[in-house]
Amino acid sequence: GKYNGVNTDGTAKAATQWVPISTLSGTFDGNGHTVSDMVMTSGNAAFIKTLDSGTVKNLTVQGPVEGISAASAGIVYSATGTSRIEDCVNNKTLRSNQQSSQAGVVFQASGSVVIARCTNKGFMTWQGTIGSGSAGSVGGIVGILGAGCTVMDCCNVMTVDGNSCYLGGIAGRSEGTIKNSYNVGSLYNKYNAHPSDIVGTGSGTVDNCYATTSYGTLPAGVTAVFCLNDEIADGTDVSWIWD
Repeated sequence: GKYNGVNTDGTAKAATQWVPISTLSGTFDGNGHTVSDMVMTSGNAAFIKTLDSGTVKNLTVQGPVEGISAASAGIVYSATGTSRIEDCVNNKTLRSNQQSSQAGVVFQASGSVVIARCTNKGFMTWQGTIGSGSAGSVGGIVGILGAGCTVMDCCNVMTVDGNSCYLGGIAGRSEGTIKNSYNVGSLYNKYNAHPSDIVGTGSGTVDNCYATTSYGTLPAGVTAVFCLNDEIADGTDVSWIWD
């Protein structure tokens, strides 16, 4: 019943429990295909657990992630070095049973990682008991974006629901750069913290980003340019998101 391969039609073999690719340092090109029927119920779960100066591109994943007892993401759990995640879509439902720590595409990025032209279409929700505790990081695209890392031309279009966490439409916590990206998904946070349109907390830079609704002020130290209408402030075409 555990999965570590893909059928020719793109579905996960056996489709009962996905075993993440442990470490990838090369290139995984999905060629526009969708890996479906991915079921993940264990902690630190994602399509790839560690992307070490590698590349994942042109890939869509879908299938449920339920009962996670640790952090989870749709595409990559941890991206390091010079990794690139490009033109990927998460269409998985992410459900956590503890303090929320999850992201649609990449949970944590460090080094000089670039996340480009990625979309989260998967519903994200926390299902545990409301209460205090150490705050997690929840983002539509990335949970924790380290200094030197970049998110660009990305978007979240689905509901992100957290508890006692740093929650943002694009990133939960960012010390890096987020640019030319936007959030049109609804954001909810159940305990003692407020969601933010783009980034929940951190001292990174947010540039030329878009949100359809204002959920609150940016964290102290974060610089940003927002445009709350139908196009990014400099006139950049964002219609690709609906393709």
